[in-house]
Amino acid sequence: MDGDLINEVNMQTQSQVASNMNMQQPIITTPQAMLRQRLYGNANRKVVSEEEQKDVELKLSILEGEIQEDILLYEKRGKIKGKGTVIFRLLTTALAALVTVLLGINLTVFDDMEYIRTPLGQPLSWYANTLAIVISAFLTVIGALRTFLDSNELWVIYTDTVSQFKQLLEDIQYLKIGFNYCTLEDINLLNLEYARIKEDAEGERLKLRMENYGKN
Repeated sequence: MDGDLINEVNMQTQSQVASNMNMQQPIITTPQAMLRQRLYGNANRKVVSEEEQKDVELKLSILEGEIQEDILLYEKRGKIKGKGTVIFRLLTTALAALVTVLLGINLTVFDDMEYIRTPLGQPLSWYANTLAIVISAFLTVIGALRTFLDSNELWVIYTDTVSQFKQLLEDIQYLKIGFNYCTLEDINLLNLEYARIKEDAEGERLKLRMENYGKN
């Protein structure tokens, strides 16, 4: 009798501990996962009417076209930002290194050559200093241009947006396998997800622009 009571208490304790652990673990979900759950989680789907099928087919075709156009658009933007990031960072690094070399040469090589004059009457160190100042000023201009033409963050945003659009197209293709069961509600959910992806991308872009303007 005592053994049965102890076992029952132990089972209740283990159940309570498991329940507490489940409560403590956060439920991690994404908009894409929630969409798929709503699209594919209903086991009692029914064949829709022919009239609704025609409406679904038209709206789905329009939605697919818009998504494909946006994929091309954001891929183009991503390539531009990616190239800008590489060009400006390499240029900035090269010019900064050149300034360091010029200053180093001025302090070491030209230090004992002040007596040597060029055809313009200036010592060699003057040219090194002048060129270093010009390059430093140009680096400041490049830093301002990077705000508009170079943004690694924007490249990441555009790349992620393209990835989400492509995943959405895959969801559409999967849904079309059972096209007879595809409802207008499904299309509305897909359209809402499409709008969310686009709004998030534009929102992140504007937020980044405002941050860059604030820094300047």
